[in-house]
Amino acid sequence: LEDVHGLFKEFVVENRPKVDIERIATGEAWYGKRAIELQLVDELITSDEYLMEASRDAKVFEVRYKRPEKPIDRWLNKAALLLSKTALSQQPLFKFHRELGGQ
Repeated sequence: LEDVHGLFKEFVVENRPKVDIERIATGEAWYGKRAIELQLVDELITSDEYLMEASRDAKVFEVRYKRPEKPIDRWLNKAALLLSKTALSQQPLFKFHRELGGQ
């Protein structure tokens, strides 16, 4: 734990030279406006805002994982499509049957 604390202090000293390291390196967590007052952060924004801002100056690619379809799922999808096409093709016959007085 002391090593992590030491690394944190080194990082802050290197990246935030105006910060009073003895004041902030107490093991406490500094959030929100208090972190701004202590010069630990420059601004408060949401992660979505940060990503939208960063994406203006960078190439952004959308990556999606497509789960491989199992053979049974592929077969069931084809069977469902065939059944729906068959049912739709029979609609005129059902209408004709009803017009003739059939139930």
